[in-house]
Amino acid sequence: MTKLPRGAAAYVAAVMLAGCLVVVYALVQLGADASRFFLIGPINAPHSLVGIAIFLVLAPIGMMAVILIPEEGGEHSRQSLSAAVVLSSVIVLPWYMAVLILTVATLADQLGQRAAYGRRPVYRVLFNTAEIVLSTGAAAVIFGGFHGRQILISPHLPQDTVQLLLAVFGAIAGAYVVSYGLTIVAVSLSSGVGVGELFLKSHRNTILPEATAAVVGVLFGYLWLVDPPLSPVALMPLAVIYLAFKNFVRLQELDRLKSNFISEVSHELRTPLSAILASSELLYHNGERLSADNVRELSRSSYESSNHLFRLVENLLNATTLQSGTLHIRPVSVSLDELIGEAVTQVQPFMDSKSQKLSVTLPIDLPEVLADPRHIVQVLINLLTNASKYSEAGTTIGIACAAEQQLVRIAVTDEGIGIPEEEQRHIFERFYRAQANRETSVVGSGLGLTIVKSLVELHRGHVGVSSRPGKGSCFWFTLPQVGVASRA
Repeated sequence: MTKLPRGAAAYVAAVMLAGCLVVVYALVQLGADASRFFLIGPINAPHSLVGIAIFLVLAPIGMMAVILIPEEGGEHSRQSLSAAVVLSSVIVLPWYMAVLILTVATLADQLGQRAAYGRRPVYRVLFNTAEIVLSTGAAAVIFGGFHGRQILISPHLPQDTVQLLLAVFGAIAGAYVVSYGLTIVAVSLSSGVGVGELFLKSHRNTILPEATAAVVGVLFGYLWLVDPPLSPVALMPLAVIYLAFKNFVRLQELDRLKSNFISEVSHELRTPLSAILASSELLYHNGERLSADNVRELSRSSYESSNHLFRLVENLLNATTLQSGTLHIRPVSVSLDELIGEAVTQVQPFMDSKSQKLSVTLPIDLPEVLADPRHIVQVLINLLTNASKYSEAGTTIGIACAAEQQLVRIAVTDEGIGIPEEEQRHIFERFYRAQANRETSVVGSGLGLTIVKSLVELHRGHVGVSSRPGKGSCFWFTLPQVGVASRA
């Protein structure tokens, strides 16, 4: 079991003890009020056995329901609908029934996560349960103190408007502050990061979904009390607001990616252009005084830089035509060794500059494939260039081909920095660059792998990656064999 620092352990124990005391007090209140539970009233009555039974089923479902909030870098933060469950329980049920039902629901949810993910410390299960219990108690005290339920059932407006708003927003704020406050302090004590820093990093991603869920809980509770069949309608604002929030964050992410793309492409253009300009200037002004070796070296530098610019422009043009749907392939029967040879010829100078070796494995009986030579060469160039860029000098890059049933599989392997498993599903997305890649000095447009995937899929093939951080990567794609493709 994970060990907590002494201060964090004492804090967690105190929160768990407070939660236990609230649960015990709720049980005492339930015992004192037990006589009222022999009556089965309307489904929306606070002491209805039928209503309580339904809530016992709905509460765990609401606690386990999770919405994913998109963040930068393709990541998502998980937000449960606990705020909605807390507020709706407090409105519909007596406070002690709300506490007891949410205790059972949270324990079921937390133990389910512990069984699903494993290695989940018991103290975390109990702490999260205590946090829900305390936030429920805080919301119930505020809501009941302002007679919120009575005003909701029999509104006397406008004279009770202020009191109703204080009851509703006070309960929302109380539940949120207690829940978020307890959690952020626990994280701070266990990680050593200041509360202020944690708040700045996380509050924007928690306030909107938590507040939205809380308002939905209020609407759900009100409709339950007034007209139970209409209560599911309360879920509609949650869906609308969440979709709006998701699209807003997605637009922000696209804007950030485009800004990064412009910056990266500008840098990629500037570097080879500077090299071409410097070589051309030396040749123009000092060509007669330079030795043959110097002229050859300057010519080689200009050639490599021009080749790099050509590949970059071709990637940009391919990305544009792919996005517009106007790119068409003209597949012919072709041998893979010819395509690999042409791609290696173009990438070889770049690999030579880093003293990298190339290993090619081609079976003698490898069948021909049906492919557009120009575009498959572009696929191979993109994969080989990436393998070279993200690998150290002196390492080996491999190309291996093998026939698999009705396809031919081509794999490009390297001994580079690798890609974390959680980022591999995003690596073929437009403009996306893995975190490890962004932290290196290597520049990139984030288009190369997107183009690879699109071109391969136009050939009715598939593309994939397997990688481990620090152990290198293997990018592979498939193409149909000639005989199979002609029969399709």
